[in-house]
Amino acid sequence: LASANRTMASSPVVLAAVVLAIVVLPVPLGSASPLVNNSWRTFNVNAVPDCGSLCVALPKEVCVGSLDSADACAATCEGKPDCFVWTWSQHTHHCWHRKDKQWNPTQQDGIVSGCLATGVDCVPGCGSCELSNNITLQLGPVPSSGNRVNAMSPAVTLDWWVHDDAKYGYQWGNASILVLDLNNSNLIALATGLKGAVLRLGGSPLDSIEYQFDGDCARGSGTAGGSEHFTCSQTGKSNYGCLTPLRWRQLLQFAHTTGLKIVFGLNACNGRTSRTSSMNFTNIEQLLNFTVTLPAEELDALHGFEFGNEILDTGVDAAQWARDANLLAGLINRTFAAAGLTVRPLIGPDHDHFEAWPAMLPALKPGSVKAVTYHQYPQCVPGDPEFVLEPSCLTLLDKEAQEAAELVQNRYPGAEIWDGESADHTASGGDFGHAFLPTFISSFFYTWQLGALPLYNVSLAARQCLIGGNYGLLNKTTFEPNPDYYVAWGFRSLFTKMLGGSVVAVPVNASVSYMSGVRSFAFASTSSTSSMSSGVAAPPVVMVTVNLRLTAAGHVSPPMELSTAGRRLSWQFTAAPTVGSTSVAINGKVMAFAGSLPAFTDLAVTEDPSAAYVMQPSSIVFHAYMP
Repeated sequence: LASANRTMASSPVVLAAVVLAIVVLPVPLGSASPLVNNSWRTFNVNAVPDCGSLCVALPKEVCVGSLDSADACAATCEGKPDCFVWTWSQHTHHCWHRKDKQWNPTQQDGIVSGCLATGVDCVPGCGSCELSNNITLQLGPVPSSGNRVNAMSPAVTLDWWVHDDAKYGYQWGNASILVLDLNNSNLIALATGLKGAVLRLGGSPLDSIEYQFDGDCARGSGTAGGSEHFTCSQTGKSNYGCLTPLRWRQLLQFAHTTGLKIVFGLNACNGRTSRTSSMNFTNIEQLLNFTVTLPAEELDALHGFEFGNEILDTGVDAAQWARDANLLAGLINRTFAAAGLTVRPLIGPDHDHFEAWPAMLPALKPGSVKAVTYHQYPQCVPGDPEFVLEPSCLTLLDKEAQEAAELVQNRYPGAEIWDGESADHTASGGDFGHAFLPTFISSFFYTWQLGALPLYNVSLAARQCLIGGNYGLLNKTTFEPNPDYYVAWGFRSLFTKMLGGSVVAVPVNASVSYMSGVRSFAFASTSSTSSMSSGVAAPPVVMVTVNLRLTAAGHVSPPMELSTAGRRLSWQFTAAPTVGSTSVAINGKVMAFAGSLPAFTDLAVTEDPSAAYVMQPSSIVFHAYMP
């Protein structure tokens, strides 16, 4: 998922005493001499659509002609007083000038665009060009189906990485599923703050984990990750770790105590002798047979199972994984039904790209998999002079959610879609991301993700991770909350307490493009008879707005549809003191965890629901419009 060049910040381009912000996809641009002081800014959007194969005049566009490169197209704007936006097509090589000042980016491959970013004639919302002080929001129709938010979202994960792992151990400390102190009072209190969420137990080593139910199990021995002559797991064919019956019960007891719902990732590699061979289910059967004998309170904490972690095509053929998933679903059904228990669902494949899905999805039997899951790490980085994180990079969240939804809708209809593991950066941030993943910077990624994904029918997003690495919601040493924890807590509090846990995402239209750095999301209750029958959102409604701009405030007019609400509760998240800090303030109060959480509603400010409000630079605002 990484593409370093699409997120690098740079300076604008000087052209005839004006500055052009260059918007470009990471594609070959042809050969041309670079523009004066040219430093490309990389986006996944274009300002106007590709106008097709014919280079003819259009109402708002002038076709300049066929040029060899985007640079050459940009140069045609030099000295043109009526050139505000230009577009070049990699496919046709046509260069267009847009005659108005509209900057409404959309996603389209092979298109490069530029717009005037400074000066008296700059295009509002382009680069540093000032927007109107007033941003007006309007709610779209409430969907009668789709756009649902799973009641267990936002979710969190725990991972298997151990402290002495040669590759990643230094980043994880004692946060491994195998050794994490589940009795830590901070951990219990903060996990309880996310009550009702999924707790996914998974990660790269899961396909080398052995369930220790007979004989000896030792790390580094055995072949839980494949077989003697074949490596299926990402962490090797030998055993990465041993899950004992006692530890399995401790994990279930922790989930019961905190109100979390475990989704347990099962080893999908044990016994495989090749990518196309089936696996040995014996060890899984042992785990399932033991599980169904456990006390009811422990079983109540078990929501379901996953199968494998990011091994499609590399460790197992996609169609073979699907055939084995069908077998596993049947095994789970028979084992739980025979014990007189509610059958737990199977979820998967927990993969990090979609190339294997066209072969996998049709091979799944209807109902074998409840939710189809993907992993997502957009690799957005700070450093842009205008934004906390570039909006163009964050739109990758939208793009991949849309792609996943289309594949599932067309090839395995009826299944939910989950983002089963996600953070801004993979591998705990590596050598660069570790510096900002625990800070308020990451909260802008996280809020955008939780707001955007339901718009594409991705009903659940699981954060990697609750604790561990550098992207944990909690500090792995102190067990204190990082800023992103408060974002997750805010969403869960409002979804459960204000909207009753039955939530639908409502589209929001704004007077400016969200590529300007301001984006708003809305959620209504599906139990609201008024909202669902009329298609017009009625209180209670939750709105969440992000202002990615580092120096520009936003004056926001709320949707007129909500002006008649009884009251508006407001929570404004701001840096404490900078976006690079590991602290966050809510309504000016720096959050300092002292062993317990207040009620989220106790931190709110009550406002006139019809009044415009000011968003501070680099801020996130939660609003609850109540009847």
